[in-house]
Amino acid sequence: MSTTPQRLDRCDCGSPVSLLKPNRTTRARPWQCLRCGTIILATVERKSGSEFHGGVRPAHFRQIYSRLPVQTIAVPSRLSDEDIRQVRSCAECVELPAHEMRNSTRYAITAPLTVVSLNEKFAVTGLPAIAHSIDISTGGMAILHPAPTTAPLYAIEFMDASLSISPVILRPVRCSRLGSGYVIAGEFVCRVDY
Repeated sequence: MSTTPQRLDRCDCGSPVSLLKPNRTTRARPWQCLRCGTIILATVERKSGSEFHGGVRPAHFRQIYSRLPVQTIAVPSRLSDEDIRQVRSCAECVELPAHEMRNSTRYAITAPLTVVSLNEKFAVTGLPAIAHSIDISTGGMAILHPAPTTAPLYAIEFMDASLSISPVILRPVRCSRLGSGYVIAGEFVCRVDY
């Protein structure tokens, strides 16, 4: 897998932008398209030691939510209380089985998350959903989400500020049904700074 960031030349609206796709060696920051207002989680280029970006302005992660109607944000999780209770009751580190695909130890962390779908251009494409973490490792995490995987990427933010975990971008690799929700397992793309 290449660590050289790929260019993002156009916003979804067709407007030219000058950003880079984030990856494991870079961090994403929120940028807002000057033409349509779309939030893009990307990296800026550096030219002669200075940041270079065109067609966008700096944004804040919270702007993803500010563009939504208040009643949309306040909608409670569609996950059942029983599903969440069962995930929490299993919250202990377990030994990796022989067929485990992850290379690093996973740790059970059950916490509420805000999950926002992104497209391949790292642009926000959907409304935030409430999900819960199941486990986390150095390479990725699994979440209990109210809907099956439909996006190529997700921006994930822990709602519990006491955890002090930065938002991350996750690329889903597996999805399976669990009770009223779906377990989505994925690999980390990068952290998001704001």
